[in-house]
Amino acid sequence: MYIYDLLDYDSPRQGPTSDPTAPSDGDAPQGPTTATGGPQVALNKIFHHIANNTVPESIRHALCSINYTILEKANGKFRPVGTDSIFNKVVNRALLEQQQPHIAHLLQASPELAVGVKDGISAAVGMAFGELQACESTPGWTMLSLDFKSAFNYTDRARLHEIVADKVPGLLRAFERHYARPTTHCIVDKFFKVIDIDVGQGIVQGNELSPFFFALYSCEVLGLLDATTDYRCKVIKYLDDIVLMGNNKLGV
Repeated sequence: MYIYDLLDYDSPRQGPTSDPTAPSDGDAPQGPTTATGGPQVALNKIFHHIANNTVPESIRHALCSINYTILEKANGKFRPVGTDSIFNKVVNRALLEQQQPHIAHLLQASPELAVGVKDGISAAVGMAFGELQACESTPGWTMLSLDFKSAFNYTDRARLHEIVADKVPGLLRAFERHYARPTTHCIVDKFFKVIDIDVGQGIVQGNELSPFFFALYSCEVLGLLDATTDYRCKVIKYLDDIVLMGNNKLGV
């Protein structure tokens, strides 16, 4: 398929890197390949770029260029698929069988991760692969690939607030204690930008940082967080359903 050719395109790296000592594309962990060798190798390469925040501009632009050439049917109507949707659909479909062993333990540990998404199993597979690939590519990083639709309906809001307050002190300027009040806000400094978050009814989906908070919650539920780490986040603009979390020593 055309998208595989785009993903397999080898162009010079651009943008900041998380770890200057990270292995090159050729050293990225390789999964099973097809008879022709292309798709799985290409997907592993692109995941390696994502784990190091070095997605080549040519690939980003190529993916964006097919936004309006692929349609999917939703609620009886056809609509253009966004870049992140195309990417995640291809990745999850290709890795569904490859990452089968990771599904059971993830769903058993935190069943809410698969609730409220079109295909919960694929979401869990994507998350499992991201976790595995990112940790192998850049030690200390955890990556989650999730569809956050309705995710916060199934989380313990009070526990989420505790985790956020405990795990991301480097991001928080202020965090009010009385979360029950609708007027309560916490102010978050993200890349020198101050964002107000209404926490009266819990941190809700739809906010700019909600994927990060949900990923943080999910990692804690799964026992993946280091108690001594100050967690921060990166969101790749063109793949905005991908959340990278990691130790701030990696240059976050």
